[in-house]
Amino acid sequence: MGVGEATFAAMDAFLEEGDEVLVPNPVWLNYIRVPTSLGAKPIDYHLTEKNNYQIDFEELEGKITDRTKMIVIVDPSNPTGGVFSRETLEHLAEIAIKYDLIVLSDEIYEQLTYDGEKHVSIASLPGMKERTIKLSGFSKAYSMTGWRLGYMCAPKEVISACVCVHQYTVTCASSFVQDAGVTALYDCDDDVEAMRQEYQERKNYVVKALNAIEGVTTNDPKGAFYIFVNIKSFGKTSYEMAEYLLEEAKVALVPGSAFDSEGEGYLRISYATGMDELKEACERMKNALDALRKE
Repeated sequence: MGVGEATFAAMDAFLEEGDEVLVPNPVWLNYIRVPTSLGAKPIDYHLTEKNNYQIDFEELEGKITDRTKMIVIVDPSNPTGGVFSRETLEHLAEIAIKYDLIVLSDEIYEQLTYDGEKHVSIASLPGMKERTIKLSGFSKAYSMTGWRLGYMCAPKEVISACVCVHQYTVTCASSFVQDAGVTALYDCDDDVEAMRQEYQERKNYVVKALNAIEGVTTNDPKGAFYIFVNIKSFGKTSYEMAEYLLEEAKVALVPGSAFDSEGEGYLRISYATGMDELKEACERMKNALDALRKE
């Protein structure tokens, strides 16, 4: 099953109508739409550039009520590329234990971290294995996008509850895709590392090139393969800026507003493509944005 299926199964198995689930903002929108479809209420907690996309725990704890049942984390993050520090995860673990919360942890980019940053699964922290549902898959690190092969790690009784949901929606991944997953796990570590190093080089180039464009700023992400580009100085919405760059530069980016309110004023760029294409895209963006600034 892909991570999208695992998300639905985990939420449907444990969320009831009226329950609340804490969801990061910005975030991949499955984590907002799925609980809403189940009658649960997503409550956002904000991850901001100025805080290096770490959790503001005063805000987070202030949003916990007696209806809060689950908290979602996406680490490393889509769309920001942010990676939670160990200190952040330890503090989050304390809160999850204190309020008896289920943690739904999407870690599909866990093998793609940079600049010496090490991914830590919150499930590995004391007291968290029994309350964490870890989701991951093969599409990112193993370039198996579209094969829809993912997995869930959780205590046996949690998996059993999720299987009760999943078995009536999707039977299983096809057999040849499962074989490919086994090959990926046993034989592809060197390939993943080679790709991670290539992504590191691409990330370094794109961050430098974007920050060299007047009016554009970006942080230096430590995970995934996305850069969240701050374009607030141009005075347009993220949708307007994405549309402008598509029309004038022929470069496709995702407006940050697609990832909830904290994404407004940003564009998401993926560097999961060749270096030549990235160089061309950055040059086209520079020319188009220089022209826009002079209008």
